[in-house]
Amino acid sequence: MPSTSQAQQRFMGAVRAAQKGEKPISAKVAKVAGEMEPGDVKKFASTKHKGLPKKAKKESFENTIGEIYAVRKPFEQCDQASMVQKVDPLQGILENGEHVPEMFHGIYNDEKAAQSVAEKLYNEYVKGLQALEEKKENTENKIKKAIDQLEKKRKHHMDLAKENPREASQHKHHIADLTSQIDDLMTKMERIAKSKKAIEKKEDKKEKVEESAKKTKK
Repeated sequence: MPSTSQAQQRFMGAVRAAQKGEKPISAKVAKVAGEMEPGDVKKFASTKHKGLPKKAKKESFENTIGEIYAVRKPFEQCDQASMVQKVDPLQGILENGEHVPEMFHGIYNDEKAAQSVAEKLYNEYVKGLQALEEKKENTENKIKKAIDQLEKKRKHHMDLAKENPREASQHKHHIADLTSQIDDLMTKMERIAKSKKAIEKKEDKKEKVEESAKKTKK
């Protein structure tokens, strides 16, 4: 195989000299001399300089593929804009080591196509969140009714315990059991309230982004 540049030919000449017993001029020459077959080194070293460039031209792959865009699947606290990620074709979507393939919906050559897909995915995601919120609202109302009923029963046993102190111990057992049930339901109510606040923050963020986009267009 002939050398592709004068620099390569000179280097391989030094490698051939090292293989013949001369002292290697560098550690790299010594390493290559120990790894390559003498016959292959001879082919490189015997190449004539005439017509060879001084150094081999490095191929540039920049912009040969063009711009590509990755669309992420919806994630917590996302908005449509954050779902589209411009990708370096030579690095790929996992360049920073934080992403995994399962996080992405697809790769697109056109930014508009990527934005269109992201919009559809985001709208479906928001609809799903809204449906979940409706379900939470219904569950919250059921829990409120259940708590009201339990509170009435607890008050009834408390009144009976006051009216008949001799049987107060029996009523205290019922009161304790009802109190435990009410506490459990209150905990569930608090969880639902926290999740609703998170959704409200997300909606506020979306509105601010949309308002900012409108101002930018103007």
